[in-house]
Formats: sequence, structure tokens, C-alpha cells
Amino acid sequence: MNEQMEILMSAGRGLEYPKEYGKINLWMDKRHTIDTEAASRQWDNVYRCVKFCIGDANIRLIQKQQAFPDMIFVRNAGLVIPDLGDYDSARAGERKKRIILSSFKNKERQGEREFYRRWFEQNGFEIIVLPMGVTFEGGGEAVWWKDTMFFGHGFRAPNDTAVHLEYALAKAEVPAKTISLKLVDERFYHLDTAFMPIRGDGKTTDDVLVYYPGAFDRDAQKIIEGLPIERLEVTEKDACAFGCNLLALGNNIIIAKGTENLPRHLKERKFIVCELNMDEIKKGGGSIYCMTLNLS
Repeated sequence: MNEQMEILMSAGRGLEYPKEYGKINLWMDKRHTIDTEAASRQWDNVYRCVKFCIGDANIRLIQKQQAFPDMIFVRNAGLVIPDLGDYDSARAGERKKRIILSSFKNKERQGEREFYRRWFEQNGFEIIVLPMGVTFEGGGEAVWWKDTMFFGHGFRAPNDTAVHLEYALAKAEVPAKTISLKLVDERFYHLDTAFMPIRGDGKTTDDVLVYYPGAFDRDAQKIIEGLPIERLEVTEKDACAFGCNLLALGNNIIIAKGTENLPRHLKERKFIVCELNMDEIKKGGGSIYCMTLNLS
């Protein structure tokens, strides 16, 4: 159990789209055929697995609004800024709570922003707001590994957003590097659907990057190939099963059922893998990582 980790999820369980809700990603063709009871069970299973890994007291909830069903994908609320560097447990309580608030591209999700802002304010976060007109969809588009923030652009946020993120991090005195990666396959519209660095504990497990090369242009592929981390390429089939959109909690990995090879490769690297059926949730265009936001 990781008692230092705190995870936010959306309290609303099921997934049901209003009739007027537009198709905002390629996975949403069947958004109006979602079995809401099955989706609720799938949410429950993710909650139980997270609870098992980090403890019930470390799961926080934000109420999902009926008009904004995609709030279930709370990872897009913003980008939590970690305190980089070495901290002992005695200093854990001194860490600043900061988040770069999202600004959504699609009108269907833009109303979520105020609910997120209110929750983070009420829970002691310093909120960093990007300039008006800058599109940024939070932890779906920006993923941390050590002191590096990887930023995926191409379908929602433009590459120019990286400049604003770099400025925000510098102003917050966060010693982070930013690496931009261009997405070229619209099925993988957010970085977290095709790229996921996993932190090992340095004893039983080592760091590994799970990614789907076909989601990126050649320049991005070259950047990824040069990273000082073991790379685990997934097949197109495993990527389309949202295999990269996994959640790593210590050495425990929660992953969508339906991937063929990825769970075996992770187990070979000594990770403990829990596979969950996410078929109904995936009709909204996200999976397990999207449903959670690490607040630590």
C-alpha cells in the first residue's frame, strides 16, 4: 500500500451521454449505446483496485455533473505539478499542491472547467491558469517521468501550448524539462492513450516506457527511441484496447482487459498486473488512467 499517494476519481460511476452530446473522438460512435449499469460496475472495479493499492482514505472524489459525462475522465481536469527532487517522509506534508488548469477544445467539455476549478480551490491547490485561448487538456496531454514533462500535441492542443506550459513551470520554479511529441493517428488523440512511462521501485522493478510507435510522427519516434529508459512497444491491437492507458500504483498495474501481449511483458518485468473489463467505458474514448488523477 502506498500511503503517500492520493488519487482523484469522479463520483458518478456510470457513463451516459445526452442525445445532443457530439462525437468528440473516434471511439464515440457507440456513445449512445453504453450499458450504464455495466459502466457503473466497471467504475466500481477500478475504484476497488485503486483502494486495494493505496487505501480508501487516499481516494478523493469529485461529483460528476449530469450535463458533463466526460468528467468520468478526471485525468483531463489539469496537470498536477509534482515537487521534483528528493523528499523524505517527514517533509511530505510540506509539498505544495499546484495544478495547471485545463482549457478544453470541444464545447461539450468546456463547462467542466469551473467544477474542477472549484474543487481544487476548496482542496487547497494553487491553481495556475494558462492565457485565454490556449487549449490544454491536462494529464491526458502531458505525462511526467522523473523531471521531464512529455507533451503530446496534434489533435487537441497545438504545439504552441508547450511554450505556455514551459513558462508556467518556470514561473512556478519547477526545474522541469519539456519534450513535445506529435501525434498523427487520430485514434490516439491524447498522449496518455499511446505513451505511458512506468516508474519502477529500483529493487524488484525498473522504469519502463509502454508506447505505441504508430501514434507518433517519425521525429517523435526518434526522440522516444533516444530516451534513457527501457521501451516496451505495444502492437496496434493492444494499443486499440487502451493498453497504454494503464494505471501504475507502485509495482501494481491496473490495465484494460483485451490486450494480448502487454500483461505478459509487464509480468515478466516483475509487475503485478490486474486486468479489468472496460468495454463500456472505452466507448467514451478513455480507460483506467483517464479515470484517475494522481494528486501527489
